Amino acid sequence: MKGGFVGVDIFFVISGYLISSILYRNLYDTENPGHVNIVDFYIRRVRRIFPALIAVLVFLLAVGWIILLPDEYKRLGKHVLGGSTYISNFILYYENGDYFNVDSNLKPLLHLWSLGVEEQFYLIFPIFLWVLYKLKLNILKWLLIFTSVSFFVNLYCVWSVSLNHVIHLPDLNFAFVLDKTGKGSYSFYMPWTRFWELSVGAILAYVVMFKPNITNKLQDKETTANALSIVGLLLILVSYLVIPQDMKFPGYRTALPVLGALCIIAAGQKGIVNKKILSSKIFIFFGLISYPLYLWHWPLLSLGWICEGQRPDRWIRLTLVAISIILATLTFYFIEPPLRYGKAPKIKSVALFAVLLGLGAFGYTCYHHEGYRFRYEHQLTDEEKEIQEKTKKYKSDFGIFDDYIDNCTSVFPNWNYDVKSRVVCALNAPKGQKYRHGVSIIGDSHSAALFYELTNKLKNSNIFISLFPIQHHCPFKDIGVRMNGRTNWYLGINAAYDYIKKNKNIGIVLMTHKISGLEFDSLNLNQRNLYSIVYSGAFRSFNLLKLHNKNVVYIIDNPELPFVPKINLERKLFDNNIYSFDKNNYWNRKEVIEYNKAVKDAAAHFDNVSIVDTEDIFCDVKLCYSKLNVDGSFETVYLDKDHLNYKGARLVVPRIIEAIEKFENK
Repeated sequence: MKGGFVGVDIFFVISGYLISSILYRNLYDTENPGHVNIVDFYIRRVRRIFPALIAVLVFLLAVGWIILLPDEYKRLGKHVLGGSTYISNFILYYENGDYFNVDSNLKPLLHLWSLGVEEQFYLIFPIFLWVLYKLKLNILKWLLIFTSVSFFVNLYCVWSVSLNHVIHLPDLNFAFVLDKTGKGSYSFYMPWTRFWELSVGAILAYVVMFKPNITNKLQDKETTANALSIVGLLLILVSYLVIPQDMKFPGYRTALPVLGALCIIAAGQKGIVNKKILSSKIFIFFGLISYPLYLWHWPLLSLGWICEGQRPDRWIRLTLVAISIILATLTFYFIEPPLRYGKAPKIKSVALFAVLLGLGAFGYTCYHHEGYRFRYEHQLTDEEKEIQEKTKKYKSDFGIFDDYIDNCTSVFPNWNYDVKSRVVCALNAPKGQKYRHGVSIIGDSHSAALFYELTNKLKNSNIFISLFPIQHHCPFKDIGVRMNGRTNWYLGINAAYDYIKKNKNIGIVLMTHKISGLEFDSLNLNQRNLYSIVYSGAFRSFNLLKLHNKNVVYIIDNPELPFVPKINLERKLFDNNIYSFDKNNYWNRKEVIEYNKAVKDAAAHFDNVSIVDTEDIFCDVKLCYSKLNVDGSFETVYLDKDHLNYKGARLVVPRIIEAIEKFENK
C-alpha cells in the first residue's frame, strides 16, 4: 500500500499503551505504592526483545558473509552495531537522512530505527513517571504537556524543511529541534519528534485505569464502542491509502494512524472491529508473532533486492514474506520461550546483553575492516590501481588525482579547496606549462570521469583542462540546489564562472549534471517550477559566456539505473546478469524531460552552444544498458547507479571532442 510505513505509528501507540499499563500497575500497587523497579523493568525488556533480535542479527551476519559484497557487508556491520546499541535511527539519519530513498531498500536493518526510538523512549519514561509520582504532580496533565511538546517539535521540524527556503523560519536555538545537517528526514528518525506517539498510548492507558467514568461511557454502550472502532479502522485505512512517501512525514498527517489506533484500543472488547476482526484466530496468531515477524520480514526483502540488483519480482517478494512468517513462527515458539520465561532471569538477561554487545563489536570490526574484503579475491585493473595510488592525499567524492588538485590550487590560488563541502578543482597542466588554449568543465560528480578521459584523449594536443565540480549542483550561474539543504553551493559554481570569464586562454566550457529534479531554489524567488528555473539559469549562463567569447558544450547526462550494477565483482551464489531496463523508466521521467527541454530551448538562442546527446549511446528504441561494447569488449560502463566509470566515459568523450573540434574549425 502507498502508506504501508504508517504501521510503525500504530505500533508505537500500542506499545505505549501496553508498557505504560505495566508501569502504572507497579507505581500504584496497593501493597507497594510508588515503587517502580527499574532494573526489573529492563530485565523484562531484555528478555522480551533481545532473543529474536539476536537471532536475526546472527542470521544476517552469517548469510551476508556468503552473499554480500565487501561494501555491502561493511554497511551491514555498521547497522548491526546500530541495531545492537539501539541507535539505528541516528546512524540511518546521518547516513543520508531519507527513509524513502530507493537506496534504503539495500539496508537489511533499516527497520530497526523504530526499535531504537521505542527503547530510547523506555529509557526515560519509567523515570519520568516515577519523578511525577514522587513530586505528587498530576501525571495526566504532564503526560499531555509531554505529548504536546513532542508533537509540536515534530510539526516545526517538518515545516522547517518545507518552508525554510521560502519564509526562513526562526531557529529556536535548541540543537535538537532543527535539522542542522540539511537532511530531510530529521523528524522521521529523531526520538523527540516521535515520543508523542508512544505517550498518546500512555495517556489512554492512564485514562482507562484511573478515569473509568470516561472509558465506561465509551465501552459500555455497544453502539458507541462499535462506532469508535469503525472510525479507528477507517482512519487507519485512509492513512495507508493516502499518505505519500515524502519528507513531510511524520508531521500532522501522522495523527491519522495514531488516532485510528487510539480509537480502536479505546473501543474495548465490545467494539465490532475488535470483536469480529481483531479477535479472530488469524489476527491473534499474527499478533503473537508480530515482533519476530517485524524483525524478519524486512531483512529478507532487502536481501532479495540486493541480490536481484533491483526490486524483486512479485513471486519472489511473496515467497520471502512467506519465509519470514515461517521464521517468525519458529522464533516465537522455539527461540523466545526458553530465554524469555523460566528461572534465572537476571543471568539470562546478562548473557543476552553480552551476546548483543558481542554482535555489536563484530559489526564495528566489520565496518572498520571494510567488510572483510579478503572474502573476495579481486584483481584491480591498471586504471583502478592508478586511481587508488594517486588519490591518497586528497580524499573526496570525486576521486580526483592529487597532482591535478595541486596543479589547480597553484594556478588558481584563491580557489577554496574544502573536501567537506566538496569545493574542489582540478587541472591537468602544471603552473608555467605552455598550452595552446584551455577547456574548463563545470558540473557535479558526474564530470570527474569525463575529465580523466578527456585528459587521456587530449594529452598530446597541448590543451589544458580544468575541472570545477560542485557536488549535486546544477552547472548554471545563480541557482541554489535544494538537495540536502546545500542551498549555498551555487557560490562555488559562481566562483568557477568568475575564473573562466577572466581567463582568456579558456575557450571552451563543458557542462554536465545529474538530473535530480531538486533544482528548485533560484535566486529569483518568482520562479517556482523546474523548467523555468533551469531555462533562465541556462540562458543566463550561456549569454554570460558568449559575452566573454567562450563556447559551450553541454553534455546531456547518462541515464540513471533502477538497479545497482555489479562492478568488477561477481556476487557469490548469485549472478542474474542484470544489465538492461525499460528506457521509459528514465527518459520519460518528468524532471528529466523538463530539465533537458529547458537546456535545449535555451541553447537554441546561442550559436556558441553545442548539445551532446547521450541517449543513443546507452539506449536503443526500448531498452537502456549498463553493459556495452567498449573497445571490442562487453563491459560494465557504470561505477554505481548513476556515475559512469572510465569505460563509460570512453563512449561519451569522443562526441565531446568532436564538438570541441567543430568550434575550433569555425
